[in-house]
Amino acid sequence: MNIDKNKSVIENWKSADHIIHDILKYSCDSKQPIVKTILAMQDSSNLSITKIRLRAEKFVNKIDNYEINLFSLFLIIWTTKVISFNLLVEAEKLVSRIDLIKKNLVCNEISTYFLVVKSFYYSSLGDKENREVNLLKAITYSNNNVNIKFREKILNQYYGFLSNHGRLNEGLDKFKSKELSISKLDGIQRLFFQYVNAINNVNMDEAQDHFKEIKHHIQYDNIAFQELIKQNESLHFYNILTAWKNNKTYSEIVINNNPTYKSIKSLLLNKPKEALFWAREAVIILKSNIHSSSLHVYVLIRAEIANNNANAAINLLNSKIASGNSHFLDDFFYTRAYLLQGKEKSAIHNYNRLLKNALKLNAIARIEFELDLSCELSKGHLHSFLTNIFSTNLQNRKGPTSTKLNYKNNQKSKDNVGIKRLIGNSKEIEIVKKSIKQYAKIDSIILITGETGVGKEEVAKAIHEESDRKSEPFIAINCAAIVDSLLQSELFGHKAGSYTGANQTHKGIFESAGKGTVLLDEIGDISPLLQVTLLRVLECGEFRSIGNTKSTPYYCRIILATNKNLMKISEEKLFRKDLYYRLNKFEIKIPALRDRAGDIPYLAKYFHQLNHHNKNKISLSQSLLDKMNQYSWPGNIRELRHEVERMRMLNSQKLSYEKEDFTINTESITHYNNNESTKSGETLKVASEKEESLTTEDKLILNDQNKYRRIERLKILFKKHNRLTRSEIIKAFQISSSTASTYLKLLIDENYIIKITPNSSPRSAYFILK
Repeated sequence: MNIDKNKSVIENWKSADHIIHDILKYSCDSKQPIVKTILAMQDSSNLSITKIRLRAEKFVNKIDNYEINLFSLFLIIWTTKVISFNLLVEAEKLVSRIDLIKKNLVCNEISTYFLVVKSFYYSSLGDKENREVNLLKAITYSNNNVNIKFREKILNQYYGFLSNHGRLNEGLDKFKSKELSISKLDGIQRLFFQYVNAINNVNMDEAQDHFKEIKHHIQYDNIAFQELIKQNESLHFYNILTAWKNNKTYSEIVINNNPTYKSIKSLLLNKPKEALFWAREAVIILKSNIHSSSLHVYVLIRAEIANNNANAAINLLNSKIASGNSHFLDDFFYTRAYLLQGKEKSAIHNYNRLLKNALKLNAIARIEFELDLSCELSKGHLHSFLTNIFSTNLQNRKGPTSTKLNYKNNQKSKDNVGIKRLIGNSKEIEIVKKSIKQYAKIDSIILITGETGVGKEEVAKAIHEESDRKSEPFIAINCAAIVDSLLQSELFGHKAGSYTGANQTHKGIFESAGKGTVLLDEIGDISPLLQVTLLRVLECGEFRSIGNTKSTPYYCRIILATNKNLMKISEEKLFRKDLYYRLNKFEIKIPALRDRAGDIPYLAKYFHQLNHHNKNKISLSQSLLDKMNQYSWPGNIRELRHEVERMRMLNSQKLSYEKEDFTINTESITHYNNNESTKSGETLKVASEKEESLTTEDKLILNDQNKYRRIERLKILFKKHNRLTRSEIIKAFQISSSTASTYLKLLIDENYIIKITPNSSPRSAYFILK
């Protein structure tokens, strides 16, 4: 171990020679409460995310002067934890908090580590562009007197990122200095990235040469390296690509049951309809495939174009790029889509750029492979035709071409403002519209109530847009998505020097909104302490920022929203009665979708037509509308919108939809309690079929946190749903990622379930009954 017990956590950590768990445990300041909290977050297998957050927030706004590097490390590790639990709203606030710390006050290692974690945050959002930006910044910081092992870890991440996108040559050109070149990486790691890059660009001879070197490397049998090989999504395509390269009969290609591989194989066999079926299956399983990398990312786009669905493919490409996940191959798919639409000039422009980037990245073989998957084209015709057109042009043009694409998302922004945001003409929704018009003119606090997914934020925006404040900012914040200490800073701001890391004054949203509107969503979930603070603020019309002795008046309008029954929880002493009475002067109750069923056809048609490039109107059969009306929609409008998006994605070529296109299995739906908050990261309420008939003893067993009782309940969930993700299990049981992994490993060892890993992201893995 050899940790210097006379050195602090930061001093030992900067050396990067030890596991952080041991550093936290054995350094000279290991007894400090904040160090103990960091250790608890690192070793959180027995703590729920709620307990971790409660423990961590005690230190956020304390006046105690913690050593700035230690406090920054605390915030950074807290950020990694909430990201792993998919609490991305809280992660965003923590990232903003760390950003406020002046970089000249912390060591370069802290600045570097923060940028790496920030890149991890953007990756969780599917934003590959900002992931890369922050990794590059981290490399720059790591070049300033940072321990060489730190730098190598960051280079590992960066070159790994590039290789997964077939862009390793770009990194080699960018970093030619010895300190930052790929030659600085561990031998087997370097070979592995070159191997992955070759596969992504379909240079199979090169890939085979690298793999031969890897197999003879002394570290090949290392467990960690073997796990890396298993998780890398690019390597799963090896059999398909090798067969294609060697001109084997495609029907003989051996693949597993992953629908992505089946879709590619179907295209190679010139079966586009079958390929589209499997591509849609892949979307259902992977959910966020357009935010992936490697050959996974284009599975649905590829199949849509092969079936002549150009508009659907362009929508997917625009969405992918708008999310920050551009790739040089986007031009290939735009070219195909534009040719289907008869837009030859646009196709020529995109193909010209594609060829230059492919030459630069040594990825011509990838284009050839993709052409063989292009069922709508005559094989080789497009490539030879356009190559001849551009060959002279390519020779004459100088200078490298960036692989970054700057397409704007062509999806139209919603035109509806004010009460036009509310779709439908039922008596129930007309009452809501009337209240909006009436209350918009009253300069007072408004409370919006209704079940989860009914559109409370839309109503708040409508009030703002119907009011005289419409030209001022509208700011919404989910009060349940972040812990109290962060929430107070977000609402009221803080004074410079008010706590460790507060090097500059920060305005809260009450001040930033000016004379606009602030929406405090999920107000029924705030803590008793914050309830007291909020009551005082609302009664006095002024707030006090953290660390300030003087109050500041605010001029914004306050709207509050909740899916809780505030009267009921105030009777249960979970919410202050005086605050409830203060909020309850003007209330808008939004009906559940099932109580305004007459609006379902209007909403469904609206969502079907929304952002649709095809000018032809969508039609929904009466049998489909009847089926929609019969369903209770526990998730309300949000669930309806998601269902419509799913139907569109799975039937992109259609303009007319039937009841068979409805994807919700109404017989196996678990109805969740809509009076409970559904904020990110909270416990999902897994209801038993007849909970009201359970005995007290049964309920105690069901609620037991014992490991084996949990595993029994997990088995029940698998029997019911057949397929679950780790994230779903974490949310259902409110357990840590490591605890979920332990339970899943036990079930795998029992041969009860099997793990499917479609790509390198741990969050893309799922588990199915064996």
